[in-house]
Amino acid sequence: MYTFNRLNRPIPGIQVLKIKRPTSQRSDESYFLEYREAKGFDSTLPPAIINGVLIHLWNGKADHQTRLIDATPNTPTPRNGKLSENSDEALADGLVFHDEENNIKITQISHDNDKVMIRVDLGPPLPPPLPHHGVPFTAEYFKNENLSGSPSITKIEPILDFDWGRSFF
Repeated sequence: MYTFNRLNRPIPGIQVLKIKRPTSQRSDESYFLEYREAKGFDSTLPPAIINGVLIHLWNGKADHQTRLIDATPNTPTPRNGKLSENSDEALADGLVFHDEENNIKITQISHDNDKVMIRVDLGPPLPPPLPHHGVPFTAEYFKNENLSGSPSITKIEPILDFDWGRSFF
């Protein structure tokens, strides 16, 4: 669990959290988490942006800006891609952002006017999905364990989901 303060307040404590993406193609790619308030430079931020943790993706290059991740992707995003009064890219209480490639889960537990509490779960990277993307597999079945000779059956299988512990012949 991490509790951190709003970014633009001069009080001690965590204000930004960096989480490395271990399986990223870019070795230095990381998430940065922050909690802002509509004050000073950020005074025009919409309410939904300041009511939760913001998640940014950074490629690790000093001359590149971060990219704001939409932590609520199932809701509409403004057409122009810019922040507006309808923007809701911040993570809300009880919601989970899940980076499936790296098996990183960020859950916002709660927030108030001063701080936000989140939980970060770092699991082992998930195995890559099968490359078929919904296309059926051509399966060949042999009557021997070393797969020699011609297959006894050739057929199309929609998925690979077999119990290989039993004999099929």
